[in-house]
Amino acid sequence: MIGGGYAEHGSVMTSSLIVRAAVASLAMAAGAALADTAAEAPAIACPAIAIESVQVVGDAPTLIMPGRPIVVKLKSFSAWLDCRRRDQAPMPVLYLDHVARPEFTARIDTVNDALRYSFSLGEQNRSAWAAAVGAEAQGQGVAVGLGSATVEASAIEQADGGGNFRMVLGDPLCRRLGDAYLVVLTLGSIIVAWLSRLVRDRGVLADGAVEWGRTYSLARTQLFLWSVVVAGVAGYLWITTGLLPALNVETLTLLGVSAGTTGGAQLLDRRGGQPPPVKPTSGFFLIDLLDDGQGASIHRFQAVLANTGLAFIFAIESLRQLDFYVMPPSWTAVLALSSGVYLGLKAREPGAGA
Repeated sequence: MIGGGYAEHGSVMTSSLIVRAAVASLAMAAGAALADTAAEAPAIACPAIAIESVQVVGDAPTLIMPGRPIVVKLKSFSAWLDCRRRDQAPMPVLYLDHVARPEFTARIDTVNDALRYSFSLGEQNRSAWAAAVGAEAQGQGVAVGLGSATVEASAIEQADGGGNFRMVLGDPLCRRLGDAYLVVLTLGSIIVAWLSRLVRDRGVLADGAVEWGRTYSLARTQLFLWSVVVAGVAGYLWITTGLLPALNVETLTLLGVSAGTTGGAQLLDRRGGQPPPVKPTSGFFLIDLLDDGQGASIHRFQAVLANTGLAFIFAIESLRQLDFYVMPPSWTAVLALSSGVYLGLKAREPGAGA
């Protein structure tokens, strides 16, 4: 009886194990079948990026500027959002004037069923603003588009209420303040230079000369010119954009060449112990700059052309690029060469001022 009981119990256990193994095999087969079915099922097609409308947040729906985001509504937004949640659709890259601008980030606005792109002005996207504002200055307007990092899929040029999009760096009041700053700086610098000895020759007055009739100094004028230009660019960009541009090596080199020219001219003037007597001015600013003691000289004329021309280009390009212009090394060398020739020949000038 006891042996038979053990045999019966063992048989039951064996049957139970067989049943469990069969159930596990069926479950594994069913799982594999479901996986094959899922793998064979085609992925849901995501809609192509297509813009329905674009609007700038604020009282001016077409005016794009730092601190004012834009709301981009997509066609088939719900379908795109479903794909996005399944990681099947990337976040679209913003295009301005048909150029990809990935530095402007976006977030999903589920309240308005749209994408909201934030605009800021910083060192990392200064060039993007400069390019867009440059297009605006030419009267072309700015197109707003979306796409991938390499291909623009959809673009629009007008807001809902009509009118082309425009990009500005700041409030119109800041632009007016920046323009006023340049005017005041320019006029103030001219007045100070005229009424003071800031850009005039130093030393004992020659016979017939008066204090306010000193000749103008080419070396001092060169340093004065570049100092005013750099200060004007820096102040204007800070007022209009809120960012003070960092001085680059090229700009420091331009200031260094001018400062070196002024210092070298003073050393040459005092090579005999005392600077030469200051002659009375000719009455014309340019003639004073060109006069080497024997009339107008070609090396001084070259220095005047190099400094005025490069200073003008530097100012215009800096304002256009919203940063200090990187002067090509060859043109910086031209400026340095002009200063070197001027100092070299100045040592042989017969008692002329700086």
